Amino acid sequence: MLEYQSKWVALTLAGKILLPSKEEMLADVYKQYREMDENGIPRRHTHSLNYRVFISYYSCYYMNF
Repeated sequence: MLEYQSKWVALTLAGKILLPSKEEMLADVYKQYREMDENGIPRRHTHSLNYRVFISYYSCYYMNF
């Protein structure tokens, strides 16, 4: 997973991947919090990553590079 994160950061810093707006990123964070609350998952688990979800979410960025 660290390799994928490193590639994502490198592509972002190189300008090949654009970040969403601040508003879009915050909306995504609040959506994740709502989903966690609905599923009874404490917010202290916010940074726990599901590897399959991570790969499927970011795979679209890597297929073109």
